[in-house]
Amino acid sequence: MEGECSYEFIKEGFAKIYINNEANTFYNPIQEFNRDLTVFLLKTYSKIREEQKIEQMEIDKPSNKIKLQIKQNLEGIRILDALSASGLRAIRFALEVPNIELIIANDFSEQAVKTIKRNLELNGLNELKIKPNYSDAIDLMVEHRKFDKRFHAIDLDPYGSPSIFLDSAVQSIIDGGILMVTSTDTAVLCGNSPESCFNKYGSIPIRHKSCHEIALRIILRSIDSHANRYGRYIVPLLSISIDFYVRCFVRIESGAAIAKDSVTKLANIFSCSNCQCWSLQPLIRKTVNGSNIRFNPVHLKFNSLINYKQSENSEKEENNKENLTDPICSFCGSTAIHFGGPIYIAPIHDQVFVQKMLNRLFFNFNKINTKIKF
Repeated sequence: MEGECSYEFIKEGFAKIYINNEANTFYNPIQEFNRDLTVFLLKTYSKIREEQKIEQMEIDKPSNKIKLQIKQNLEGIRILDALSASGLRAIRFALEVPNIELIIANDFSEQAVKTIKRNLELNGLNELKIKPNYSDAIDLMVEHRKFDKRFHAIDLDPYGSPSIFLDSAVQSIIDGGILMVTSTDTAVLCGNSPESCFNKYGSIPIRHKSCHEIALRIILRSIDSHANRYGRYIVPLLSISIDFYVRCFVRIESGAAIAKDSVTKLANIFSCSNCQCWSLQPLIRKTVNGSNIRFNPVHLKFNSLINYKQSENSEKEENNKENLTDPICSFCGSTAIHFGGPIYIAPIHDQVFVQKMLNRLFFNFNKINTKIKF
């Protein structure tokens, strides 16, 4: 076969693929755990859809919303692998996840699309189940914003930051669909470049022992913010930090009233870099009085982390401001108090969903190459 010496053969899960080394088709063996986890999550999602379909069909007089959900659950799952490279992820979905209707394996490299087609043949798959596609990922997602074209799941696994893809992604998923996002720019998210983090995600990170959890909460806040612009909101299913990347799995739902509540799930964070203690300052307070609902900014109050001391130079300050004070840590007395955020402060896992994943994992544990990481 012409050029065969430039190809490397790889087997992962149920899939086998060729990697074109000369064309630099991207394959990262370290992220096999990422792909294993995603496959199990989609299997769980598929099972839940089947259970919902049975429950909904037993309803005597379903509402229009329930009718739409029944219609969607009767359909097979449509998945977008937005940055597919070799097509490995899409092929694993097709071979390992039940009830798949269509997977679009997209890449903005003509050579990558050729490699995807070659790998489909290698796995005995046709283009009716996996459609190789050469397109800009953002343009492709924008084309699928209409209700009848939306995906049940979108996988974003870019090299670096996913921030430029989020706005189009949250518009092109059905209600109850899953957005899966990887970010490898953990240095930015963990405080090395706060200005870059703010430009990409709209939040200021801080250097802290829990910086990887803060990174996850920054990404969740960013996804939710994009969704809120369209009357949608997120329900985090699973959020992890592992190796050199972070990965978030969220369900996308629609509902203007609940979307408004998203701001109550945000807070800024105060952190002492000396003793690592921290405290949260929520942004908005929601008050409900009968049918009257109001959202108001939260008053800045003394909290468990910060006390104030009289400045030693207060008498020398301009205009002799006698009340000038400096913040100090309540626990160690340090003045090294840093401010970051906003971050997402609601739960970052869905315990019921995760338990269903664990139950499925229990019966398939020995089949996973990366089981040591689970």
